[in-house]
Amino acid sequence: MTMSARSARLLTVLKDPLRLKILLALEQRPRSAAELSRELTLPYDKVNWAMKSLADGGLAELRSAEPGPTGQTIQKVYGTRHSGWERLVPVLDAIAETAPD
Repeated sequence: MTMSARSARLLTVLKDPLRLKILLALEQRPRSAAELSRELTLPYDKVNWAMKSLADGGLAELRSAEPGPTGQTIQKVYGTRHSGWERLVPVLDAIAETAPD
């Protein structure tokens, strides 16, 4: 069995586990990096970088650009381009269970 180039590209974009967490959250509803940073209790710059990587990789897309809480900055709100990310988690867990410790 061979993997399609599209599937291989998805795996490349998902190489950081944070990116899948972000996709799972964005699948529930679009959010900004600042919102996700607070929800995931992670540094903003780390979440922002991961979101940009997902967008560059074609897995997330900019949905809107809104004024931030102070009105001086623009918050970019992203959503997923694909659905079904929650179905991937049990598959990954099942594969992980077969790995020797």
